[in-house]
Amino acid sequence: MREIAGIKTYSSDDLIKELKVSKPTLFNYLKSGLLIGKKLGCSWMVTQENLEKFLNESGLKNIDGTYARNSKGFRETFKDKSLRNSQE
Repeated sequence: MREIAGIKTYSSDDLIKELKVSKPTLFNYLKSGLLIGKKLGCSWMVTQENLEKFLNESGLKNIDGTYARNSKGFRETFKDKSLRNSQE
């Protein structure tokens, strides 16, 4: 994690470690718009705010603050988001 102009940001490598997902999975989240980030050169950066929004909306974050990888709530959110993108 880095702080840029007072804003906490995460690189794609940070997110892969933190979320315990593969690189292709992370890039699918980013490309689908489910996780909002900016591409800077050849690396993606995600703000703390966007990461928290993703975790809360996706169902990946448990009540105790741990991450629930591949939870049903996340799969349903991802499916719904993919459907919305294909209909636009």
